[in-house]
Amino acid sequence: DFARIEALRSIKIAILDTGIHELHPDLKGTIDAIKIFTSGSSDWIGHGTHCAGIVSGAKGGIAQGARLYVAKVLDDNASGRTRDSNISQGSGADCLAKAIRWAVEEKVDVISMSVWTEKTHDGILDIVMEAIESGIIVVAAVSNRGNLGNLRKTNIAFPASIDSVIRVGSHTAFGNPSDFSAVPAVGESIDLCTLGENVLSTSNNDLYTSMTGTSMSTPAIAGLCAMLLAYDLALHGENKRR
Repeated sequence: DFARIEALRSIKIAILDTGIHELHPDLKGTIDAIKIFTSGSSDWIGHGTHCAGIVSGAKGGIAQGARLYVAKVLDDNASGRTRDSNISQGSGADCLAKAIRWAVEEKVDVISMSVWTEKTHDGILDIVMEAIESGIIVVAAVSNRGNLGNLRKTNIAFPASIDSVIRVGSHTAFGNPSDFSAVPAVGESIDLCTLGENVLSTSNNDLYTSMTGTSMSTPAIAGLCAMLLAYDLALHGENKRR
């Protein structure tokens, strides 16, 4: 309805990834801000552009009309085109921490992170908790290390492992858990799963491509969160974040 559509246009979603191809026809007019925290200025990999299309692309975006705040935190050598979006400790993690700080300062409503690392990072932890305490919904991928033979990981990666972050896994088109989606260890849990296999979305060449991973599931849940916030705003004039 009209009220919900108008409300959705006021919802800000931060996508912290490999950047964005801002000239893609499906993404024009949806981007309010772009900030570069690493080398390179565009999205040569296409991972961030793909995530952006899942959130609010004109063809198939879950939260069409929502405003995008895009931070490039993975450089052009990142492995986003594969199933992995691993940020290294050091400069990569520092870039992510700065990007989350920027998103908080921009007063976004939702932060979507299709990135992960094996180790905790105090800077990221502190600013994520600050974001959550300020009312921002933070959504993160649990990682794609669920099925690596002898290297099988049974823990949720960071920053999805932070308390109160919405932890997102992947399932198949038939609703079964994806074999690559991280498996929770004892005492851990995954909050939500959605389709993460062969997901069609915007690419960095003005066309479309399919990608697979919890990276694809995460922006879908971020878009759903934006929709729920818009419904609350349309019905009650306020957002009930949790």
